Amino acid sequence: MFQVDVVLTDLTMGLKLPYLVDVLVFNPPYVVTENDEISGTLQRAWAGGLDGRIVMDRLFSMLPELLSSKGCFYVVVIDENKPNDIISSLSKSKFSGETIAKRRVRGENLSVLKFQRQS
Repeated sequence: MFQVDVVLTDLTMGLKLPYLVDVLVFNPPYVVTENDEISGTLQRAWAGGLDGRIVMDRLFSMLPELLSSKGCFYVVVIDENKPNDIISSLSKSKFSGETIAKRRVRGENLSVLKFQRQS
């Protein structure tokens, strides 16, 4: 049996996990919206700002100091988030990425991207 700890926080604020995360699964607010739509409490659940990546990009910048040497990162995106640009961007931080799943749900083309440190 696995022990799982659940933590409510703003991304990794309040967590002291340098290079300790082995698996990170992220289902961010990814819907493309105007940046000012993010200010509402309810809208924060889905409003992702321009390109739907305002929250994603914040976490992406934290990955190099968050994931362990063998850590994996999974993120749910839609086509409008520009998955290929995400993969290319994270490759500059020495992460290899690939699309591991695709599905069309309620008019959205969802993908799951997987990232690991380049060896």
